[in-house]
Amino acid sequence: MGLLTPDYTAGFFDGEGSITYQEHPYYYKGVFRNKNFNLRVTLANTNYAILEDMKETWGGCISGKWSTNPNAKPSWTWFLTNKQAEGFLIVVGPLLRIKQKQFQVACEFFAWKKTPMRDRMLKLPGARGTWQRTPETLEKEAEFKARLNDLNRRGNLHPAVTKEQ
Repeated sequence: MGLLTPDYTAGFFDGEGSITYQEHPYYYKGVFRNKNFNLRVTLANTNYAILEDMKETWGGCISGKWSTNPNAKPSWTWFLTNKQAEGFLIVVGPLLRIKQKQFQVACEFFAWKKTPMRDRMLKLPGARGTWQRTPETLEKEAEFKARLNDLNRRGNLHPAVTKEQ
């Protein structure tokens, strides 16, 4: 284990981190082929040193965020995707309090991704190694994305928000 304990990381991540589901286009030789989807764990902060500790402990990458506001402090984002995100959440996820529901959705996503590709995708005829998502797969991916978006939405969802949220 690196510099940061799972307990410390869980507390810090609960306050500053996020679990999101991203989609992005995949191009091959300049031609759109498909959309790629991944689960992403991110943590943004203005303290670069703590993000370096996160990277050293859990892996991942750090990217800069630049603002057009001249008074804004420099900010960076540490992130993990796919297998690294899964490994991080296996250790830290059970310790989360605020993001426990997002963690549960992430667990469902990772379990679903372990189903054989032939059950989630269709092989395109005549295209070596090219797969296309089934309508059921597209629907399931949209459901994961919508659930995480709802859980990550800012502000109160309803005046009678329960304590556990």
